[in-house]
This record gives sequence, structure tokens and C-alpha cells, in this order.
Amino acid sequence: MSLAHRRDLISEDLSVVVDEPEYHEVRLNQGIAHELAGETAAAATAYRDFLAATGGDPQYAEGRRAAQQLLARLDRAAAPAERR
Repeated sequence: MSLAHRRDLISEDLSVVVDEPEYHEVRLNQGIAHELAGETAAAATAYRDFLAATGGDPQYAEGRRAAQQLLARLDRAAAPAERR
């Protein structure tokens, strides 16, 4: 998938978040798309937004676990750069 196509998907997802804010899966998908596009700061923000939006809702437990793991991976990757 090309970078331009990934950016198009992110734009489409953003419109869904605006139109249907309760469709929380889009936030998680945004994070993944941003990460694939190399936009790690935006990915981390999307993962955090998903975690905040889904709170303790058991319906999103699996997605929250995934977002936490993806966010932790981004944090670990950023940590060596911050120590330099």
C-alpha cells in the first residue's frame, strides 16, 4: 500500500470520527494507519484517544489491549532516541 493511499485512509477515518464519534474502532485504525505511514507521534495520539474514548467499556477490551501494546512499542522505540 502506498503512502498516499495510507494518507487517504487516514483522511477517510477522520471524517468518520467527526460524523460518528461513538465509532471508536476508527481511532484505533487511525493509529495503525499513522504508524504504517511513519507518523509515530500521530499514531501515539490516536492510540491514546482510543484508550480514553473507550474507558472501561468491556466491549472494547480487546481493542484496548491492542492499543496499549502498540503504544508501548512506540514508547520503547522512542526511548533510545530520547536518551541520546
